[in-house]
Amino acid sequence: MSTHGPPPRRIVTINGSASANDNSGSWEPAVTIVEEEIPRVSLLQDQAAKYPIFTHMQVPVDANEPWKSPEAQADAIPHQGVNVQFLDLAPGARVPLHRTISVDYMIFLSGEVILGVPDKAYDASKGEAPLIRRITCRPGDVVVQRGTLHYWENPSQTIWARYVGVGVRSQPLKIAIENENTGHENSKWTRELQPAWYS
Repeated sequence: MSTHGPPPRRIVTINGSASANDNSGSWEPAVTIVEEEIPRVSLLQDQAAKYPIFTHMQVPVDANEPWKSPEAQADAIPHQGVNVQFLDLAPGARVPLHRTISVDYMIFLSGEVILGVPDKAYDASKGEAPLIRRITCRPGDVVVQRGTLHYWENPSQTIWARYVGVGVRSQPLKIAIENENTGHENSKWTRELQPAWYS
């Protein structure tokens, strides 16, 4: 089995000050660059890993604040913020079926990852196994995951997969309830979805 990829490098650009001669407002500031290796955080008994790039507690962000290491930031997606991270998935590994109250932009960089989603509604309280639709995600693909139940799986037996996840907190997720008599969605009946994690 191959080893996971190298730790990604974070390159941060920061505005410095302009010249004391800037009487006209036309001087542009020098730019400071901070380069650092992003620490690896093991997940799922080392079958996956994340490298936190940054968590913004709210949007718009304040780029005037001094730079500080994101490792001290909250792990989850803040109520009004954005979470950005690299994700690695080991050969044969699977992230269980789950849902977060967010819109996630998953950008695939190397290897292949299977996206699995329920193809039909099912009753999770009865322990039913959902009918799964599987989509293969390859380098250059992006998944816009809009608060749906889903899982990730690496189909390779030898190659780690790497992708970038950008998570943005969403409004509460509501679904229409299907009318049993007509088979059509009834917009008057809705239910709010909750975060979920199925092993």
